[in-house]
Amino acid sequence: FAIRQAAMAGIIPLLMRCYHERSHMKEVALSIACDLAHTSEVTREELWKHQGVDFYLLLLLENYWQVRSGHMV
Repeated sequence: FAIRQAAMAGIIPLLMRCYHERSHMKEVALSIACDLAHTSEVTREELWKHQGVDFYLLLLLENYWQVRSGHMV
């Protein structure tokens, strides 16, 4: 429920920014971003609005995140 509320409140662009800016919070942000795809229809709709599929495809380039991001696509 909390992840769904966070998605509706705009966390997705913030998580993506942590990745793109190579933030020290990158690993945490990516973990949350990957969990979003499995949370609810609402979170998937929010991901779609913020180009979530493109983001997950970009994660396929990261060795550590390949398996998790592959499951999201």
